[in-house]
Order: sequence, then C-alpha cells, then structure tokens
Amino acid sequence: MDAPADFQNLLLSVGRLEGQLRELVHGMNNLTQANIHMSNDVAKMALEIAKFATVPEEIAALKARVGALEIEETKRGAVMGFGGWLLSLIPAGGIAAIVAAAFEFFKGKHP
Repeated sequence: MDAPADFQNLLLSVGRLEGQLRELVHGMNNLTQANIHMSNDVAKMALEIAKFATVPEEIAALKARVGALEIEETKRGAVMGFGGWLLSLIPAGGIAAIVAAAFEFFKGKHP
C-alpha cells in the first residue's frame, strides 16, 4: 500500500477508536448516575430502618400502658358490679327514698 492509503486507514482507525471511547465514556456516565440513584435509595432505606430502632421500647411502653388500663378497668368493673348488685337488691325508688330521708335528716327537718 502507498502512504496516502495507510494514512487514510490510520485516520479511520483513530475515528473508530474515538467513537468507541465516546461510547465507553457514555456508558460510564450512565453507570455513575445509576450508582448515585442507588446510593440515594440506600440512604433513604437506612433512614427508614433507623425509625424502627425504637420499636422494642415503644412495645414495652404500650404493654405497661395496657397493664395500667386493665387494672383501672378491673376497678371500674368492681364498682359497677357493686352498683348493679345494689340496684338489683333495692329498687331505684327505694334508693331515692333513702337518699331523700337522709338528706332531710341531716338538714334538721326531721320530726
């Protein structure tokens, strides 16, 4: 081959190499962007996971609260049970008469 043909082939080869290099750079940019997005997603997930770190303490606090509410409900049930028993024992009119008589007695208007 003569020199101009070799020079032309050399230029074509350099052009192909430049094109391939451009494609490699483009591919690397795409991978970099994907890695940036992935690292942002991982950081968001880490923040979400960190929110669950207090779950055991919250469960313990809720168990203590439920225990206290159960105790209060038991006390309330006992009082309401006594009131129901009293109402079933004495009719409501009888209770009203007893209350009225006690009120009049303590007011000092009793005969």
